[in-house]
Amino acid sequence: MASSGLIQEKLDDPQAQKKMKASTKMHAAVLLATWLFSWNVAAASNHFFDGSLADDTFSDNIGPINVTLFIAWPVLGMVDGVRQNSHLYFRRRGGIGDYITDDLDNNHRTDASWGYISSLPEARGPWIHLNRSLSTTVRDLDAGHQDYIIFAVAASPNMVTLEEDPSRREATHAALGGIQWTQIRAWTYLSWDQWRYPASFEWQMNREFNRSWERLGPSGPQPALRGPPSPGRLAEASPVHGPLYEAVAWSFMGFLTEPGTELRNLFAELVDWDLEFEPWRNFPLLRRGILQDEVSRPATAASSPNPLPESPPEPESLQTIVLRQLDWANLDVPLFIRHAMLASAALTPQLCDAALRSARSYYGHQRRAAVLPPSYDVFLGNVPVAPDTCHTLYRVFQSRCDSVSALHVDFSIGTAWLWGAGTNDAVGLLLGPPSVIPLLKAPSGGDEIKNMSINLKTVFGAEIVPLRDIKVMQLLDTPLDSYWGPDWWKFGGITLTATCASSAQKLELADYNQVNQAVLNEVPAPYGPQVVWSRDIDIEHWKPKK
Repeated sequence: MASSGLIQEKLDDPQAQKKMKASTKMHAAVLLATWLFSWNVAAASNHFFDGSLADDTFSDNIGPINVTLFIAWPVLGMVDGVRQNSHLYFRRRGGIGDYITDDLDNNHRTDASWGYISSLPEARGPWIHLNRSLSTTVRDLDAGHQDYIIFAVAASPNMVTLEEDPSRREATHAALGGIQWTQIRAWTYLSWDQWRYPASFEWQMNREFNRSWERLGPSGPQPALRGPPSPGRLAEASPVHGPLYEAVAWSFMGFLTEPGTELRNLFAELVDWDLEFEPWRNFPLLRRGILQDEVSRPATAASSPNPLPESPPEPESLQTIVLRQLDWANLDVPLFIRHAMLASAALTPQLCDAALRSARSYYGHQRRAAVLPPSYDVFLGNVPVAPDTCHTLYRVFQSRCDSVSALHVDFSIGTAWLWGAGTNDAVGLLLGPPSVIPLLKAPSGGDEIKNMSINLKTVFGAEIVPLRDIKVMQLLDTPLDSYWGPDWWKFGGITLTATCASSAQKLELADYNQVNQAVLNEVPAPYGPQVVWSRDIDIEHWKPKK
């Protein structure tokens, strides 16, 4: 804090400002030299770099302005309440790339990771690779049946144009340090099987996009930043030799933000990189994450006129209002529709149409499940609605039971005439997660439990559980202290009863209420628990309880 106060005093003193500007290049050179001396002497002994770069090291060849590039990320598991690589995840980090709070001790420490060409095989380091072609970006996303998010990004001077190479189709540009949140134009979620139709993607606009980025463009090729040649290739002509590519990358950012022209000053402002007032500025580039709620209107462009005012919102149609009542978080629909319906304040006609078609397909496919809203036919458009009438919303649509707030189990041991149907073991229930639900200890033939409550929080980690998360039903046999060896016992039957989270309706899974099957724990000495009976559960197995 003391250093920040000293900085502020210098900023407030015009004379000090003048001296600071005059010494900027010298300070940068000293910093670079200090950086170089910090490298391991043994590692640097076989290389040469004198701590300075020629004036023509970097090309001042900014490409066409207002160019849009694309990048795809797989949508992964939850991180602090949001899906990793989702738009909210990158918004909190201030953009795409290394963030100031990341642990970078094991990241981009090699020579190769600091080159925009040499880092491609490693897929790690400060370079984020993008493509100018949307079709090329998405055409290989079907591998692994993974859901993805695609970002459309405004190009900027820290994005270097890759030299044309037929062997490299995965990227046309590489962004040093990453991509600022404010230069992301839009994003779209898509499932693995939607990649063939990029023209049909439903783009969600970034309301915090800063239109000042439209005044900038990407840099041309920068040989000094290519990185070391790959093993087996002759060293290419480069002004840099040795493990010093991090220092060269830092120098390139200083080159791009050197005071002088209006556009250089604008870029320095947008990426918050000003070596005159913060000569120790370094990577990671991203340092301005946004934690508060999204703003309700586009961000004002820096050093540019305010954007056009937003048009007043149009009243939502009844169809849109009905769609919003669905439990999209738990419906088995394409991921991009689920995310959009949960996150969008305003639905475009294309998105509304896609959501409607998806919902119709979902309810049509689930017709035999019989858990349908009373107005099912109206929702599908099969029953004409009288003109000039207004339907009360709850009569038009009632939410399908896709989540449950309570779960109970009935379980019984069978009976046998010629042998004891009971067991000296403990019998437990598994519903997918590893948490065991105890049922009976050393039961006799004919023993049973009725309407036993299952603690959803303990088993699933939540008090409300999507029905689709209950995927399996297994009986676990665990030997007790009195266990003397494997013994057969007879499984009578099991029934699950669920209470819907959105209503008092109850569902029942009674397909296995009369199994009457002999089962055996066959784990050899010293014995141990074993699953002795298992069945997969499909959502269509659940029926309304009568």
